[in-house]
Amino acid sequence: VLLVGIDYQGDGYLYGLADVIRLARIDFINGTINMIGIPRDLLVDVPEQSLSVEGPIKLNQAYLFGTKGMGHYSGSGFGAGSLAEVIQYNFGVSADHYGVINFDTFVKFIDAIGGIEVDLPQAVTDPISGNFPAGKQWLSGDRALKLARIRTLYSDAFRVSNQTIIMRAVLNKMMTPSMILKVPGLLIRFKDAFLTDLS
Repeated sequence: VLLVGIDYQGDGYLYGLADVIRLARIDFINGTINMIGIPRDLLVDVPEQSLSVEGPIKLNQAYLFGTKGMGHYSGSGFGAGSLAEVIQYNFGVSADHYGVINFDTFVKFIDAIGGIEVDLPQAVTDPISGNFPAGKQWLSGDRALKLARIRTLYSDAFRVSNQTIIMRAVLNKMMTPSMILKVPGLLIRFKDAFLTDLS
């Protein structure tokens, strides 16, 4: 499954760069999920038969060029389909499904589950997003988004690491008994807020 977080701040999914790119393999037999983060700034070639832009491009642009607003992709799935095809074209790894979330939905979802607790291995400082001390701390949706996007003083690998910490915190929160009971209500509330080809 291709999982994408886009930086579009308007309603819906008309445009957006892929801010977070993950490939997840879900093993339903053994009940495991393996996930890998792909750096958004990788330079990649484009499959010219389906993506009408000149390459090479940054990987995060592969999503943008395929969006409804840009319209440079002739396959299915718009931005997610375009990004999936570019990943397959460059790395030989295909995705069966996709899930996309924008900034607004990310913040609202984190707040809807009551925030998350993260355990940062080191303090994180950013002149725009603020300071995050080392150790355990509770984050609202807005603070989680700020932590996920910090890169001014750090590498992209550091940013991916922070995003992994946040994703683990969300999964841990979702697996608590009290949250499992709330999943049906969350699905109803957010069913149209995520962009996906999954039922």
